[in-house]
Amino acid sequence: MTKFKRTKTNSTAGAKEMINAFMQIARDTRVKNYTRKDAKKEYNDLLNDELYINDKYQVSLSRTAIPNAEFWKKLEVKMVHLSIKRIDRGVIHDWRELQQIKNELMGEEYMGVEVYPFEENLRDGANQFHIWVFTDLNGDPLFMPIGWQGRVVANPGEHSSAYNVFGRAPEQRAFESGHAKDER
Repeated sequence: MTKFKRTKTNSTAGAKEMINAFMQIARDTRVKNYTRKDAKKEYNDLLNDELYINDKYQVSLSRTAIPNAEFWKKLEVKMVHLSIKRIDRGVIHDWRELQQIKNELMGEEYMGVEVYPFEENLRDGANQFHIWVFTDLNGDPLFMPIGWQGRVVANPGEHSSAYNVFGRAPEQRAFESGHAKDER
């Protein structure tokens, strides 16, 4: 996977056409109570997004279009939304690649989460994945007390035979060239 480069949208559509497209997508995906005002907001938010591309992925990084922004502001938390899709529109869910994307675009010291929502809040209209990155109000990294503490990284063949007591030792693939972060 090559390094990301910031780019501009390749869409030639104007504002009216984009807003109409948002409205049609809402109808196609059965979004309830979606209004033209919502579509205009999405269009304006899109104009503020940062767009990154590499040989495999396109990432839209949004610092403004954050659901429940007022709630997070009261907690003195900001969020950055990374919307990730493959250029070939194929299915992805390679944890190491998603971690690499988060690290490259936000930094290794930032924490991101992927959300598996209530069914009524499900957004599943494309092979697109979302990472929500938490920051403080200045945009600096924010620790969230979820997940593991301490680092455990393995390469192929590094698991002890002690794992066999669980039935089978786990498997792990090698890091891509230039991304071996297990030497810390």
